[in-house]
Amino acid sequence: IRAQGGRAAAFPADLGRLPEIDRLIEAVLREFGALHILVNNAAWSRAVPAVDLSEEDWDRTIAVTLKGPFLMAKYAIPEMIRAGGGSIINISSVNGFFANPAFPAYAAAKGGLNNLTRQLALDYGRFNIRVNAICPGIIANERTQAFFAEHPEEEEQARRCAPLGRYGWPEDVARAALFFASDESSFA
Repeated sequence: IRAQGGRAAAFPADLGRLPEIDRLIEAVLREFGALHILVNNAAWSRAVPAVDLSEEDWDRTIAVTLKGPFLMAKYAIPEMIRAGGGSIINISSVNGFFANPAFPAYAAAKGGLNNLTRQLALDYGRFNIRVNAICPGIIANERTQAFFAEHPEEEEQARRCAPLGRYGWPEDVARAALFFASDESSFA
C-alpha cells in the first residue's frame, strides 16, 4: 500500500462485541477522516458435529462470523454515505453454499453472510455503496498448513476437489479484495 502512495493502520478488536466495534469505527475516523472501504474478514469456528457443538461455541461462531460483519456494516454504512460512497467486502466461503462434515455453525454463519451481502447490496447500492462477498475454497493459511502436515491424505483430497488442482493462498483472496476496493469494480 505504501508503495502505491497509500497508508494502512491496524486496529485490533473483538468483532463479537458492540463496544469494540464502536471503538474501531471511531479509531478509523480519527486516523483517516472518512471511511470508504470495509473488509469483513474475521471468522471463528469449532470443527465438531452438531450434537458435540456447545451452545457457547455456536454463539461465538455466529457472533464473530455473522454478527460482527453485520455490526461493522451497520456502523460503517452511515459513514460511507457521509463520505459519498464506498465498498464493503465480506470474506465468506464456499461453505456458505454447501456443507463440509463437522462445520454446522460455520456453514450457517457463512450462508447468512452471503445473504447479508445480497441484502446490503440491494439496500445501499443507491448510496453508491458496493457490497460484495468473496467465497474462496480452501486457503492455505497457517492453520490449514498445520492441519495438512498432520493429515497429508486430507491435503491430497483438497487438491483433487479443487478445479485448479490446488488450494488458494491468502494473496489470492487479497487480490480479489483489492479489486472490489478499487474503482475498477465500480459496477460490481
